[in-house]
Amino acid sequence: MMPTAPVFHANPVLFGHDSTPRLLAFELEGDDRIRTFSRGEDGQVVSSLQEFHPFLLLAGTDLLAGWGGGYEIEAL
Repeated sequence: MMPTAPVFHANPVLFGHDSTPRLLAFELEGDDRIRTFSRGEDGQVVSSLQEFHPFLLLAGTDLLAGWGGGYEIEAL
């Protein structure tokens, strides 16, 4: 039986839309991949490699002044 999360934790804006159960940890692998670790139903730890695109929500583009890395801007 899986415990239910409080309603606050069901907010997809704050916690994402993926409800994958039993997630344990995440490790970056390169610039565009992340390894996810989870516990299978049998109790074994399993991992998988996923595509990853980090993002930030910013109040304005002026906050990127001095940033030397690349970026894309998408207005909300």
